[in-house]
Amino acid sequence: MQDDSSLLQRRALPVGRQIRTLLVVAVIAAVLLVLWMTLGRRSLAAAGAAASAPSAGQVRLTPEQVATLGIMTVKATAFHDAVIADGQIAVNADTTTQVFSPYSGRVIKVLAGIGDKVRSGAALVTLDASENLDAQSALITALSQARLARLTETRRHAAYDSHGGSLQDWQQAQSDLTNAEAALSAARGRLRVLGSSDEQISALEAAGVVSATATIPSPITGLVTDRQIGPGQVLQAGDSTAVFTVADLSTVWLLSAVRDSDAASISPGQQIVVRVQALPGHDYHATVRSVGAEVDPATHRVTVRAMVPNADGRLRPAMLATSEIITSPDTLAPGVPEAAIVREGDQAHVWVLGAGGLLTQRTIQTGRSSGPLTEIRQGLATGERIVTSGSLFIDSAAQPD
Repeated sequence: MQDDSSLLQRRALPVGRQIRTLLVVAVIAAVLLVLWMTLGRRSLAAAGAAASAPSAGQVRLTPEQVATLGIMTVKATAFHDAVIADGQIAVNADTTTQVFSPYSGRVIKVLAGIGDKVRSGAALVTLDASENLDAQSALITALSQARLARLTETRRHAAYDSHGGSLQDWQQAQSDLTNAEAALSAARGRLRVLGSSDEQISALEAAGVVSATATIPSPITGLVTDRQIGPGQVLQAGDSTAVFTVADLSTVWLLSAVRDSDAASISPGQQIVVRVQALPGHDYHATVRSVGAEVDPATHRVTVRAMVPNADGRLRPAMLATSEIITSPDTLAPGVPEAAIVREGDQAHVWVLGAGGLLTQRTIQTGRSSGPLTEIRQGLATGERIVTSGSLFIDSAAQPD
């Protein structure tokens, strides 16, 4: 046993050398531990970065980059079916009057021109007319005879009451008065037919002076849209050509040319939004009055007539207009500006902004339009935030390198 112990003691390292060996081993272990921890942290960071990296169809932007984009929250918007058609403004034939001359004579002075506003009863033209002279003379004569017949009837009545005259004489005087008043009424009516007002007739009766000068008055208040006479021209009573046309433009017609395939969906009473090319930014509202019964064989269009209020007088005949004929009730759906939609062939998408500046490409299905907004039928919900400007830039940034 002693020999074995001695052998082990001779083989063991010295104590100092053992301590140094242990220190070296501890240092190596510490270095290995530090290397393992460093590599582990890097692996975890790489895994985290890989987990947070945007996938295909996504782009992550910094807050500064997001601030440069146009962003909006999607809201519910009212949309409806509509037929879009071109048309033009026209005078309202129901409030337009052609003026014919009831006289034959030479024009002295034209008092109204095309584009002038005239009131009902205002003189349009003066002329020398024998019919006017004859009618005025007949009125003065009838007025004189009526006054004489009234005086005679009064005297015969008084004579009969005082037993100084016969009943027959009084009755004859009554008959003569009735005839004279009928003739006076006819003379006044003839002047009215020729265009004289009650005030003019009363003035003529008071003055008792006749004149060949006659005036042709405007029958309505409106705008002179046509004139076919000039000074010195000779007019003939009963001529088929109107000397003036006066239109009341407080309302006008909209005549829209609708495709024959769309005409079946249009009916009287439907509302129309009217946009006039010459008046951008101002919408007028009209109501369908009638749908044409015939199709134009050359254009395959049906004329739809609507009434448009024109209180401000800005609508003028022959102005070009676009009509949006509403053919269904309003329904609510998400609405976005057309600028927010990126179209690629038959496909369309928008960019939806999420948390942390993450933009996600969202495929959508579009529908109807309502002003600047487009209906989104699928792919987007109200309350989501989308990019409205800068979408094309984001598309380029999202393309793989």
